[in-house]
Amino acid sequence: MSLQDKIAVVTGGSRGLGAAIAKAYAKEGAHVAIVYASPSSTQSAETVKKEIEELGRKAILIQTDLVKPECGEVVLRETLKGFNTETIDILVSNAGIYKENHTLEFDAELFDRTMAINVRAPASLVKSIAPVMPRGGRIVVISSMAATWASPTMDIYSASKAAVNAMMKCWAVSLGKSHGITANAINPGFFPTDINAHFSDELLEKFKNMQAIGHRLADTDDLTGLAVFLASEQSRWITGETVECSGGSSLG
Repeated sequence: MSLQDKIAVVTGGSRGLGAAIAKAYAKEGAHVAIVYASPSSTQSAETVKKEIEELGRKAILIQTDLVKPECGEVVLRETLKGFNTETIDILVSNAGIYKENHTLEFDAELFDRTMAINVRAPASLVKSIAPVMPRGGRIVVISSMAATWASPTMDIYSASKAAVNAMMKCWAVSLGKSHGITANAINPGFFPTDINAHFSDELLEKFKNMQAIGHRLADTDDLTGLAVFLASEQSRWITGETVECSGGSSLG
């Protein structure tokens, strides 16, 4: 197993891509801290925890509000305590929010909340967790192709994803030689998850038509292998990179 006995933290781990990554890491031997925000997600988080434990791996649940600047310290403390460890090997920054907002209807409150969760929270997590990562530690950011898209309804979200990708490159430099940590990002294309469950059938068909590989929507299994690779020893010479996982939908 490529992640045997590694300790991994996965934010947004109760559902969608985060839950799929948490379970994929467990299948590769990792123990996983599942971080989630809302009490309404507790049941789904407990389901993910149970599935990980059925694989013979350990899992803990950490409910915390990623809007709060101290979220990194909370996750660090609870992870070290929950696994009775002094180190954390892998951080997956996956949690994020998305809400459409037209350019001419700029919402300052939405801007602040989006930046807090999509940008400041990853920075807080890295600040807190990187010092306890051993050499060979891995940071994996689940970003979005929206970081490079132009859309009249995605100003705020796109800016947040471009920002976290830029920070990831800085982490690769600042934590590489000093701590031996790699940092990389995955830009998923369209994956049907709770964050976009409101999309119309017409829009879903549009996404199918954009794929270069096949006329279908993506499945979480299309991304988890990449997330496992970037967390593994095999990715040791890859850092500061943003990898698109979109079925070739940006090719035209």
